[in-house]
Amino acid sequence: MGIKRIVLPLDSVNPKTYNMLWKSKDNKFDSFEHIWQMIDLISYEYKDQIELFFSCTISRLNIHEIISTFGWCANFNHAKIKFRPIQPEISEMNLDWYNNQKYKIFWPTKIDELNNTLDYLSTKITEHKSICLNNSNDLLDMKTYFSDQKKWILNNRIAKKNIKFLDGSGKIF
Repeated sequence: MGIKRIVLPLDSVNPKTYNMLWKSKDNKFDSFEHIWQMIDLISYEYKDQIELFFSCTISRLNIHEIISTFGWCANFNHAKIKFRPIQPEISEMNLDWYNNQKYKIFWPTKIDELNNTLDYLSTKITEHKSICLNNSNDLLDMKTYFSDQKKWILNNRIAKKNIKFLDGSGKIF
């Protein structure tokens, strides 16, 4: 039967941004070149056998390139893309995880730019339903996620999955 689908991180089609987001641990190889070689190999050698899916995590470092990344995917060999917000590791889930310095450096600070990008994408995906794995509501929901994290966590995560969080004082929500 074999592999039918491969998911690769594609947080930017700009080599400089991609390498900034996906540095190799020892900085011995070019992450963008590595992912591009994988994309070429899969899309040409296994074109009719393996579906390519891309995962794009929206952050402060790539927000200005999200639309061009989507555009690239829309013009690529039937690849699909899913946009994701920054998320904590499971062990770090608490009500104010986004204030952790580890994540704060990636958190979008230009909320207007973020909202405009998400609004644009939500209108474009109706034209490209087969390419973007998000629906308009997913993208619009990210606006709340990035602008009012506590509200989003309480309204979505806990309500849908009964997940418990701790606030900074250790109180369970």
